[in-house]
Amino acid sequence: MTNFRDTIKVLVIRFYDDPLSDPRLLRHILILKKVLDSFSNNYVITILSPSINKSNSQKVKISNGIIHFKVSIPSFRMPKIFEKILKVIILSLYSLFLILSIRPQIIYTVNIDGGLLFSLIPYKLSKILIYDCYDYYFLFTRNKIMYRTIYLLEYKLSKKSDLIIVPFRRIPAIIFNDDTLKNKHLTIANMPILFGNLEKINKIALSKFRSLYNNNKKIIIYVGSINKIRGINIILNIASTLSLKVFLAGNITDEPFVLKIKKLRNVIYLGKIKYQEALALQYVSRFIIALYDPLIPIHRLADPNKIYEGALLLRPIITNIKPHDAVKDCTLVVQYDEKSLFNIIKKLIYDEKYYNTIINQCKKSNKALKRLMREQLKALLDEYNRLLLLLINQH
Repeated sequence: MTNFRDTIKVLVIRFYDDPLSDPRLLRHILILKKVLDSFSNNYVITILSPSINKSNSQKVKISNGIIHFKVSIPSFRMPKIFEKILKVIILSLYSLFLILSIRPQIIYTVNIDGGLLFSLIPYKLSKILIYDCYDYYFLFTRNKIMYRTIYLLEYKLSKKSDLIIVPFRRIPAIIFNDDTLKNKHLTIANMPILFGNLEKINKIALSKFRSLYNNNKKIIIYVGSINKIRGINIILNIASTLSLKVFLAGNITDEPFVLKIKKLRNVIYLGKIKYQEALALQYVSRFIIALYDPLIPIHRLADPNKIYEGALLLRPIITNIKPHDAVKDCTLVVQYDEKSLFNIIKKLIYDEKYYNTIINQCKKSNKALKRLMREQLKALLDEYNRLLLLLINQH
């Protein structure tokens, strides 16, 4: 253990959803904690996020060395886009207050909303800045002014960061055409945190979704963001043709669309469910669907966690996104259209020999994914070690 006299203080900033239900972030925090354990007994990881259930702001001790600040943000009667911007501003100001109060040596921020403060302020607010970029937000908009503004903010945050963690295909040096970012980034695919624990997933599946498991040739299960740009209309049309029920679970990001489809007799919305339950629900399914509208620029860089979850759960994945080589054997790539998807769904439901062949291929992907996970998480651990050594040398 390295001798470090001062308390090592880490601030993790996540402005969307509950950070402890985010498998990617949780895994990265636990690896950072493991590295901190090897350097010092004297450290604190503070996680900052909005309070999801609108309760009062509170400080919760998660475990030894980890504290969670939940900030209560009031609702505002205004268009959602303006409400979201206002909430980011409020949380950014709270972040600044917390930074000035605890003086963290390491700041770990997720996405540009969590990192907005560091893009706007011309100097660094910590000795080490880690930027975990799930998505480039500028690719979500077609408005030229918004595109350029968010692009510059994300570029500034990338330049200021000591480490940029990105999913597969989101290479900062290519995105921003800046070779100086080449040695800053680390690719970590969107792999599930419960890798290898099929027994636990099976137990949840049988206790909560047994009836679906027994009738999985008569249903289609979709888990994920529920909106028009995830191919749900295509799925519903196919389900109607094949007389299948559709079970949806996940975060509603297009309420008018969901209100409309919930009226359909063959559609059942299960609500937003916990991550382990989401894995269990997909486990009872015969296959997993992950479709992305190719007209949305960010979708061309998509690295769907569903593809990796399919390899974990030994389930074929149907997607229009080119997969990572490690999971290509259990991925069935289709066009983003009804005919292409219809043919593959019909085959997976009614052709048992073909289905079993794909399941055997999924077993190959399962092994390849284990290797990929070991390699990438070892690389992340090494990067954290490098940054901690850098911090100690600066001390």
